[in-house]
Amino acid sequence: MQKDININSVLLERIHHNTDKCCNIAILKDWDDTGNKYDDFFNVEEVKLFSQLTEEGLHNDTYFSLNSFQKEKKSEDTLWHINALALDFDFYKIKKYVDFTPEEFYSEVISNILPLPPTSVIDSGRGLYVLYVFKHMPKAMTNTYKAIYKQLAKQYEGYGCDMKATLATQVIRIPGSLNMKSNSRVTVLEFNETDYTIKDFFSILPYEREEYWKRKEDKKRLYERKKEKSPSTIIKRNKFFKSQHGLLIEDFRRLIKLRDLKGVHTGHREILIYLARRSAKKARLPYEKEVLLAEELNDLFSVSLKGSEFRSTKPCGKALLPGIERIIEKLEISAEEQEELTYLCSKRKKDRIKSKTKNRHPIFGLTEKQLEIKMRQAKVFAMKEQLHTNAFIAKKLKEEESTISRDVNKIRLEKWRYKKSFIELFECFKEFIKTDVFIKQSVFSKQTEIHKWMKVCEVVLE
Repeated sequence: MQKDININSVLLERIHHNTDKCCNIAILKDWDDTGNKYDDFFNVEEVKLFSQLTEEGLHNDTYFSLNSFQKEKKSEDTLWHINALALDFDFYKIKKYVDFTPEEFYSEVISNILPLPPTSVIDSGRGLYVLYVFKHMPKAMTNTYKAIYKQLAKQYEGYGCDMKATLATQVIRIPGSLNMKSNSRVTVLEFNETDYTIKDFFSILPYEREEYWKRKEDKKRLYERKKEKSPSTIIKRNKFFKSQHGLLIEDFRRLIKLRDLKGVHTGHREILIYLARRSAKKARLPYEKEVLLAEELNDLFSVSLKGSEFRSTKPCGKALLPGIERIIEKLEISAEEQEELTYLCSKRKKDRIKSKTKNRHPIFGLTEKQLEIKMRQAKVFAMKEQLHTNAFIAKKLKEEESTISRDVNKIRLEKWRYKKSFIELFECFKEFIKTDVFIKQSVFSKQTEIHKWMKVCEVVLE
């Protein structure tokens, strides 16, 4: 037992030989006995004690990180010392090796096909860890480390090597802990004093150094080519910016008039002209047009800017045009003023307008319910002209008699207005039934119903 404890301590010390006292090693286990595992962080001296405590049964299903971290957070961003890699063989999942013990699997199957003698071989309770420890490896080589790790795992995928267990933040079971799935102790089967550096594993990579740099340059060129915008994309983008610029300038003109009516003549002039010129630059307008626009806006002010005040509105460098919310804030545009503007509106106002028009028909400008009511009223109008009673109309249209009475009263009070609205609706429908939306997308029953309704409208209009 004491021999096992010593081997476990020596192995942990060997893995984290580069780690200093200020570095953090992650220990993953169920700390609260709630069934949920999470990381806690310790220095190297504290971790060595775990191997002794696990032999006494104090720690079950406990894992530790192969690499150490600068902060108490297990991620690639906080990675500090890269110490080792471990190939995790779940050979029991492969039918061919299901009856092998970890020791038999190592000695009879993979010991002769490994690229280099391992630093340690560990029985994980069900599977097998093959561990390679290196001398100090800088954090800058993390990508190289990951590439080697994945390539090694790929070579032995057919032997049950877990491809997912190839992370820079990888954890393995701590020697001496109990694997609760198999109720077996995690034990060190073999320990060798190795002296590897990461360069010893470069031959595993599927390409030479020169080929690697060539591929990297090719990827860089491809990325730069993708970044270059095609002429059509540039034309579309410029058209969009010009349309946005036009809307913004229209709102600036309205805002100047609104504030002049209120008697507010100063406090916003310089920033307004500056933003207009900034927008002109973004829309790729020539400098001459930008100056003419600034002069036009300046002339709209009751108290226009003079000399140095006007010259100070020229934008310098590559200053970006602020977003709509920021422009509203800079110009202190009130909610009342926003109601008179179309482009410079808060998101809340735009959402309100959008919600009103969202479910409306693109041609009629009515919701489905409103359209249904209009069609019903046209039928009521036509049947009333034929001197039918409300009860008969209600039975024919399968509606409540009170609904029909309400429609009749409305039509009787404003007969001329209803007739006018029916004419407008009828004209819209005549256009609508010619469109692809109606011909290709409308259900046949809906098309039949609309054609019948149009015949009713003809009767009404006669």
